[in-house]
Amino acid sequence: MRRFKRKKTRLVLWLLLLRLMQPEQLRAVHIARIKAATYYVKAVQAARGGLIGYLGFCMLRDVMGFGFLLLHAGLALYLPWTLQEKGLLFLILGGCYMLITGVAFMILLAQRTWMKVTSADEAVTRAVQNRSMFTHHDNDLAR
Repeated sequence: MRRFKRKKTRLVLWLLLLRLMQPEQLRAVHIARIKAATYYVKAVQAARGGLIGYLGFCMLRDVMGFGFLLLHAGLALYLPWTLQEKGLLFLILGGCYMLITGVAFMILLAQRTWMKVTSADEAVTRAVQNRSMFTHHDNDLAR
């Protein structure tokens, strides 16, 4: 009989201890979610940096390479304009190319765009609000 009471007492103590540790476990899970979201954002930043380098290389190779040279050389040879008119045309074309390329880079490489496309902003919001990053509830969508 005594042995049964000891086991029952131990069980009650373990259950009480587990009950007392539950808030700490929830805090630990919350901190783990925040850290996971942080690593996710860092990975997105690394991918963004890689794309910046790749697009820079492509721009250097394609936009400023042989394509421009051949296009402008062909225009210079075949247009029946004066030298000043051809120069003005090439100046306008070059400015348009630079402007279009700059706007495209600004849009594609903006951090806000990357945060939305990769859902990193949602992962951070869910981690800070202590909600799961992988489940979508109806009341979450209303927020």
